[in-house]
Amino acid sequence: YFSPYVFRQGNLEGFGEISKQVREAIPRGSKVCELYAGVGLLGLSALLHHGKQQAAEEDGVQGLGWLRCSDENPENARCFERAVNSMSMHITGRTC
Repeated sequence: YFSPYVFRQGNLEGFGEISKQVREAIPRGSKVCELYAGVGLLGLSALLHHGKQQAAEEDGVQGLGWLRCSDENPENARCFERAVNSMSMHITGRTC
């Protein structure tokens, strides 16, 4: 997914823990705007986490209200779209 022009996290173990803490700190139903998102790893991680939680609990509370990820690097858009397209339509809310 990643082109040579996309920043890569140097400490994957540390980033995994940061990602876990971020996604768990976001309340269900939140509207999330991730600025300087790169390829959207934090936002997409939260989307996946809350989507799975919603499906498991079946309590009517939605995963995330919506997710927007923004970045200046034009190389990131393709990577972001590929990541979103690899996720379940049920979780992303895509219709096609």
